[in-house]
Amino acid sequence: MRNFWVFIFSFFLLFGCSGEWEKYPIQNVDTDLTRFIQAGDTISVSIFGEPLLSGDYIVSQEGYVQMPLVNNIYLNGKTLNTAQKAIATSYQNQGFLVNPQITISIAESQTVFVIGEVVNSGEYSFKENMTVLDLVAKSGGFSYRANQNQFDLIRKQADGNDRVKKALISTRIRAGDVIRVRERFF
Repeated sequence: MRNFWVFIFSFFLLFGCSGEWEKYPIQNVDTDLTRFIQAGDTISVSIFGEPLLSGDYIVSQEGYVQMPLVNNIYLNGKTLNTAQKAIATSYQNQGFLVNPQITISIAESQTVFVIGEVVNSGEYSFKENMTVLDLVAKSGGFSYRANQNQFDLIRKQADGNDRVKKALISTRIRAGDVIRVRERFF
């Protein structure tokens, strides 16, 4: 009888550590996860040697950032590198700086939304490399009726239209995405 329990314990020990998580490899809906600046973002701009021009700036709903001396610069939909170049070009073209060294980062990120069969539907802060599982965990987990295998990812496109894609638990999400957890059918 003792050998039976040793066998059972060994069985669970070996197969319990089988790496079940490997069944959920990271899946990207889009292969390019470059962070784009969006309306409502707060960006931190640092211009080397120019502390009065450096600071945090809010991207307006129209997509512009109002910078000192050069006024409005359109940054909506641009990557951080492209935005750095656009700001540098504005200061150079207007003759204020000769060779500006600019660094941009996202100071305050956008949010993501989860709706459907989760404990607490709503809006949550976005973090880089966030997956559907991370968002569901933030929302308190699945409800008892949730389909835990397939999700809808609703993403706003550059033309302003929403696009619905199928997602997995390991799908990486972007700021502004909406995740819909569907109800399972028995």
